[in-house]
Amino acid sequence: MLSDALHKELGNMYSRMLTGSTPSLSMSATTRQTPNDNLAFELLVSNAVEGRLGNTFDAKVEDALEQISEGVKSAEVNLEETRDELKHDLEINIEDQLAAFNDNCDAMIEEKSEEVREFLEESQKGVEEHADAVVREVYDRIDTAATSTYDHGVKVKQSKPEQTRRTMSLPP
Repeated sequence: MLSDALHKELGNMYSRMLTGSTPSLSMSATTRQTPNDNLAFELLVSNAVEGRLGNTFDAKVEDALEQISEGVKSAEVNLEETRDELKHDLEINIEDQLAAFNDNCDAMIEEKSEEVREFLEESQKGVEEHADAVVREVYDRIDTAATSTYDHGVKVKQSKPEQTRRTMSLPP
């Protein structure tokens, strides 16, 4: 585009030089370029360069924006995949933690149940021993009471004949 504009402008300048409207480009002292021609040429070149650079810049910006858009879409897909993987991993971790917690609770329940069984067995033995001791003491007391009663009864029986003898020996 720049080269086309330059060729066109150079062609226009050459044709004006031939018609005499523009001074010659030769190095002679008689030739002079007018400020308007220089300004027009600079403006034309500047516009051509700016247009070409602007088009190139716009194209580069569009390409960069397209690449950024594709990168963002790719990042979104990667983030969604990562989120799904993390969610899945979290669910598995939660299940593992719950299973470990349940196993730990089961072990603690079993341990405490065993302790309770042992305590109940020991308590039952203690109650049985105490009951046996109470029964022995009751039997001992009954035995003591029976012995005392027997001894008293024997004394009473022995004393009845004596009383009978006494009563017989006493005057009426």
